[in-house]
Amino acid sequence: MSSTFDVGDPASGRRPWVKRWPLWATVIVAVIAASVVSDLPQHSTVHDQAVAASAIVTEINTDMHACAYATTQAFSIYRGVVKGTFSPSDRALVPGYLSDDLKACSFADQSIFSLSTITVPTSPAGQHLGSVIKTVLEWSTSDSVWAIQDIETLVKRPHDRALLGDLSLRAHRLASDRAAAEQQLRRAAAALGHAPLPALDLPNLPTRPPGT
Repeated sequence: MSSTFDVGDPASGRRPWVKRWPLWATVIVAVIAASVVSDLPQHSTVHDQAVAASAIVTEINTDMHACAYATTQAFSIYRGVVKGTFSPSDRALVPGYLSDDLKACSFADQSIFSLSTITVPTSPAGQHLGSVIKTVLEWSTSDSVWAIQDIETLVKRPHDRALLGDLSLRAHRLASDRAAAEQQLRRAAAALGHAPLPALDLPNLPTRPPGT
């Protein structure tokens, strides 16, 4: 379907605009690097560091909430379309919902940009939390965007084998990114003496969407 911005065509191999982002990547790396330099710990205790780390994870979850919901909704919509459970009136709303879902996971959404500017401390735990942020950004601005774009097009071309294959690939990458982010979070907790940190609120999506 036609979207409000250019997200490319997975079947053609064209990357969506959020994947063609050397300038965005430079800005994000520079911001995170500046945050590290400006946040040198001043003899903080492990308890204080754990409190700060918990606040960072909470902020990650807050910034990711809209995209996590949007991605879950997009997969749910696709399941409903494949199974034919939508009424004609609900089916007519699908393109609008998917367009909104796509925006929620891109840098067009302020929360996603805010995620890229979270300050992390210059500590072993901070390094792992920085990796969590980078992985979560990959989950949202790359794999979620591609998956939702695939779903948008599959709603119109349900038998497009190239798109079905790409959606399956994106679903596996979403799962892989989620697992990687959770592992990085565990490493952050270990660096803090295995302090209890909030869990990441990334959805556990199906790795084999219907029809793929």
